[in-house]
Amino acid sequence: MLQKLLNNSIVHEIQSDLLTDNKPLANTLRKARLAARKLDLPDFEKWITRETDGYKNAAWDDLPEYRTIGATPRFFNPYRGWCPIIIEDAKLYELCHRIPLFQSIAELEGLLDSDGTLSYAYPPGLAKVLRDGMDIQFDIRAMVDKNQLKSPINAVKNIVLDWAVDLEKAGILGEGLGFTARDKREAQTVTQNIYAQNIGNLGNVSENSSVNNSLSHNAFSIRDINRHVEQIRECLPALPANIQQSISAELQKVEMAAKSNDSSLVTTGLLAIRSICEKTTSNIAAQGIAALIKELCGV
Repeated sequence: MLQKLLNNSIVHEIQSDLLTDNKPLANTLRKARLAARKLDLPDFEKWITRETDGYKNAAWDDLPEYRTIGATPRFFNPYRGWCPIIIEDAKLYELCHRIPLFQSIAELEGLLDSDGTLSYAYPPGLAKVLRDGMDIQFDIRAMVDKNQLKSPINAVKNIVLDWAVDLEKAGILGEGLGFTARDKREAQTVTQNIYAQNIGNLGNVSENSSVNNSLSHNAFSIRDINRHVEQIRECLPALPANIQQSISAELQKVEMAAKSNDSSLVTTGLLAIRSICEKTTSNIAAQGIAALIKELCGV
């Protein structure tokens, strides 16, 4: 392959690969990664690296939109097999019917070609909320239609293809694996447009963010507490009116403590919210908040 690239344009090679149905995308991404490195495009190269290696050290909120797909929550009935779970609460419904994909493109391609049904484990706290709401103790999982894996794979294909076509339009071909200084300047503009339209803030993902490959919650850190506060705040409308104000006040205290980097006060505020929610046993949103905080604080 290397000799072929040395004799031809790497940009044309990428285009040709992407238009060949049976060509693994993972192989083409290696060529794109090489081109991005030679064109001095660090953010785009980082994005390609995440697609080829998997989204290690990334949180759900940091994933590109195309890496969240639909799922169907089901519980295992020993007499009837996997049965669907009916969820009436809108917030809980959204949480249970969407899952993130942290796997590499090669892994997704392998799963797409595999036999059987794909399933993902919910976080322990969320699974407990579902079990308690149904008054069952059966296994609960998110079932995924394998065809949905085509969506992120095709999204990556389209981004790289658009990038390669726009490079060609700008006269950037990379013949013999070489790029001129002018190529590198022009490639910056081309790539910024593609990046902004399709990937967004991915270049800002923290290398120290928590990874969650099976939807499991990790203990919170001060730097991402605002994300958890926002999750809780979004649930406020589903809570009884008599506790909304109390929880909102505690959330403000948690945010102030986070700004001052006081993890002790953050924990105190979260535990106060959990205590309020645990007393509201008939509300599923309150149960969900309590379960989330238990997972975050570990107590």
